[in-house]
Amino acid sequence: MKTHPFNLHLSCQKCNVLKTNDWKGCTDTIDGVTHLSGLGYVDRFKDDITKYIRVDDNGLVNSISSNGPGEYMIRKMLLNRTNRVYIRKRRIVKEKASRIFNLLLNRQSQLMYSNKFGTDEHKDEISKLLELFDRFKRLNLLKL
Repeated sequence: MKTHPFNLHLSCQKCNVLKTNDWKGCTDTIDGVTHLSGLGYVDRFKDDITKYIRVDDNGLVNSISSNGPGEYMIRKMLLNRTNRVYIRKRRIVKEKASRIFNLLLNRQSQLMYSNKFGTDEHKDEISKLLELFDRFKRLNLLKL
């Protein structure tokens, strides 16, 4: 299967090595079965992977279908090994940081075009926003 063209799926080098001698999909046709009775791998070109596995808020991959190959894939490719979980957690934190930053930018934009411009209330709002920007900057989350 190492050289079969239907086995050309995108995955990291480590995952490819872990499944090298295990991929038993159909060798004759591209439309063959890639998993059966909970064993095998999802064909990302044919199936939506989110029907079988999901990443939780802690960066762990969990099987969500008892009939699908999710649990098998997690076990065989060691999808919850420490460095993978760390990378997923970091990605989650970066996404949340980006959303917070965009909320701050939106609030800044609202204040810039506010009809309260120049009032004491407006100055207080800007001061609070600047403090939030400063605190956010010190967290250095967008550079993770």
